[in-house]
Amino acid sequence: MPFLDYVTLYTIAKEAVMEPTQLLESILQKIVKNILAAYPNTKINVEIRKLNPPLGGEIAHSAVKWESDEN
Repeated sequence: MPFLDYVTLYTIAKEAVMEPTQLLESILQKIVKNILAAYPNTKINVEIRKLNPPLGGEIAHSAVKWESDEN
C-alpha cells in the first residue's frame, strides 16, 4: 500500500472546492476521482461537510460521504 502525501490530498481537496458548484456531490466526485488518479487501487473514505447550509432552518451541517470498495 502506498503512503499518502497529505500535501497532495490537501491540494486535491482545495482545487475541488475552489471551483464554483451547486452540489456537494459534484465536489466529492472531483476529490474521489483525483485521489484515485494519484493513488490507484487504494481504499479511501471521503466525507465533506458544508457548515450552516442555506436550507431555511437551523442546520449544523450537510454532508456527503463516499467509501471505496474493498481492493
